[in-house]
Order: sequence, then C-alpha cells, then structure tokens
Amino acid sequence: MTCPPHIDADDDAKGYTHRFAAEVQKSRIRGTHGKEGEPGWHFLHGRIHEDGSATLRLDGIVNNPRYAINEAERGKAYSYRIKAQFEPGGGSGQRLTGRACEFKFTR
Repeated sequence: MTCPPHIDADDDAKGYTHRFAAEVQKSRIRGTHGKEGEPGWHFLHGRIHEDGSATLRLDGIVNNPRYAINEAERGKAYSYRIKAQFEPGGGSGQRLTGRACEFKFTR
C-alpha cells in the first residue's frame, strides 16, 4: 500500500508505504497492519470475483496526523474502498476516494 504525498490548496499530508500480509480463502481477502483498535491499524477485506475483479474496503485508525488528510487527529477511524484486479500471481488496486493510493499484491 503506497500513498504519495497529498498536496492540495490547504493540505499537505505526507506520503507513506505499508507492507503487510493478507490471505485469500474462499474468494475473500483479509489483511491487517498493526494492532486492531490502535492508531496505525489497517484492515483490508473484501470478495474477489471469479474474473479477478474486486471492490475491497480498508478500515483504519489514524496514527500520525502529519500523514493524514487534513491532519485528522490521532485515533480517528476512517474507511475507504479500493478497486482491484487479481491474477494468479498477484494483483493491483487503486483507492476510489480521497487521496491517491496504490495497492500491489504479490503471491
């Protein structure tokens, strides 16, 4: 997961990259980064269709306001959707709203 710096008229959130494990079972993907319920936690989940397409969801909790859009306060919960495409060896995806974030999946 890579989110480059978000430069806007009134916002300059810093960029970041997180690498974390995820697993696919019965056409569903689940992955976590950090400790559930604590700042810096991410939970990626969703269903992968037979053609490899997926609309995933990422739920998270802000850790450092300098890396969050509009300097959201530490501990604030957020979520967004990701459009992804999977192949046998991996996949890729893009955040659908807010800042531009890219997702790469490897097997």
